[in-house]
Amino acid sequence: MDFLEETSIGFLLTEKTIVRAEPFTKKEVLMDALISRICEAHQITDLEILQSKVHEREKGISTTLDTGLSLPHARIDGLNDFAAALALLPYGLDEQKKSSSIIRLMFIFLSPNKKEFYSQHLQILRKAALLFQPDFIDALNLASAEEALRLIRSRKI
Repeated sequence: MDFLEETSIGFLLTEKTIVRAEPFTKKEVLMDALISRICEAHQITDLEILQSKVHEREKGISTTLDTGLSLPHARIDGLNDFAAALALLPYGLDEQKKSSSIIRLMFIFLSPNKKEFYSQHLQILRKAALLFQPDFIDALNLASAEEALRLIRSRKI
């Protein structure tokens, strides 16, 4: 696969890795549920290790942008390819680290902790921030998982 296809947000997601979050879900619980979806979709058995890595990364600087997008991510030893999941949050989710921020969409991704993947890791962060803007987040939050995936793939970012 070429570089653009490999790091395309639509390429990283499937219908099974897109979920609609229930009202009053806590951020940590949602991250764990998304990581579980990633593990199921990619036959990864190290669920607790992945959860620990993502939670450890999130304890630092918040990955929630002013647009309402939360971008939890981590580099994982032993992982051989990128893996991602998306949570649609039509009810919003309070970001505890930023008093004025409401999370409206969570895109979580994992990448191999290998030097040759570092540049693509940064590209995925950049593309997610470009793709998931407020109007598009609104449209995704009204969509089913299938429709959300179609909308994301149609943007070719």
